[in-house]
Amino acid sequence: MCLVPPAEILLETGNLTIREGGLLTVTESRVEVVRCITRHSNPAPSISWRLGERQLESAVQTNRTEEEGTKWRSESVLSYTFSQSSLASQLSCIVSHPAYTAGPSQISANLDVLCE
Repeated sequence: MCLVPPAEILLETGNLTIREGGLLTVTESRVEVVRCITRHSNPAPSISWRLGERQLESAVQTNRTEEEGTKWRSESVLSYTFSQSSLASQLSCIVSHPAYTAGPSQISANLDVLCE
């Protein structure tokens, strides 16, 4: 089997795609949904989340084959209630894949937490 790392890693909320180091605006005490999406990998990667240095456990990952059937599209959906203490923290999507020889890859966003 050929190991193919994800061609891209995307961070999305609503209809918004957030670039590496971009700003993710969330509302305090409201459940926010953030998606981390990888495309065109083989095999499917393992996706996890971190808020600052803390591992988050409340995500669900799904994997499905892309159009040609030999590569995977993976999506991890994080549903999380942020607090004011999360302000200026980084939310990171960590992608682990056997083709990454230097360890996991990640995409991070800086949090802006709005008061209710």
